[in-house]
Amino acid sequence: SLAAGKLDMMNVALCKASVFNVTKRQQITAWAAIRNRAAHGEWAAYTKSDVENMLQGVQGFVADYLQ
Repeated sequence: SLAAGKLDMMNVALCKASVFNVTKRQQITAWAAIRNRAAHGEWAAYTKSDVENMLQGVQGFVADYLQ
């Protein structure tokens, strides 16, 4: 999707600018994939644990990078 493409472009640019490392970039990509699968009703593509980990990760990211 267009939004996913924009997220990926921003994610890569921030990594290249050393805002965060490649591992964090990959994690953000994984969180976006879970979100997209949920938005499209692909319930079998992820688990409750995946969603819980995504939420904890996003909350941690916000705390680390957006204060």
